[in-house]
Amino acid sequence: MHKTQLKDIQTCANPIPGKPVLAKPVGLRVSHGSGSDGGTSDTEGVIADGTGKLSVRWANAPYMAKQLDPDRQYLFKGRLNIKDPAKWRTAESIRDFELGDAEVELVTRIDEDKKVVNSSPLTEEDKIMAALSYAERSERQLRKELQENNTAQTKKIFWYVILALVVGWLFYVLIVQGNLFKSGDCTPNAAGESPGTCT
Repeated sequence: MHKTQLKDIQTCANPIPGKPVLAKPVGLRVSHGSGSDGGTSDTEGVIADGTGKLSVRWANAPYMAKQLDPDRQYLFKGRLNIKDPAKWRTAESIRDFELGDAEVELVTRIDEDKKVVNSSPLTEEDKIMAALSYAERSERQLRKELQENNTAQTKKIFWYVILALVVGWLFYVLIVQGNLFKSGDCTPNAAGESPGTCT
């Protein structure tokens, strides 16, 4: 159990690097990177208190989206990063920053009389369970995508077969039966001459 003085806690509207922020997670989601190796899966979103919102990101930690309860309060402590490094000279608003790879502790009690916030670190068991839960959801999603892909492939093959049958039937009717190119009677008359034009 950790105790943090209320006076040392910062707000989302005015964070200080390395100082804890007391807030709730809002809309955390997993973002998938791109690249030849598939990229990384990060957790990103915002945390909020009564003063505003602050962007957060945990690199290569998709389980954080599952681990944090939006109805619970936590202490977040980490470094402030500029979202877009190309704008580092012009970054002014809190909207330009995000809290990166923050340490997180669950708030268990706020003692207003003693001006102290009691919190406990997220246990390794919590992290493992969250990671397993994320892996299970990822596996279910993968199976669903494979099933949908197989269904789409089956439908495609079905229509290819129908198309091949139609083309085959047309070929038989128009070519084999000779209905397409037969333009006259090819039966020779008594003089051995054909009354029509044959091909």
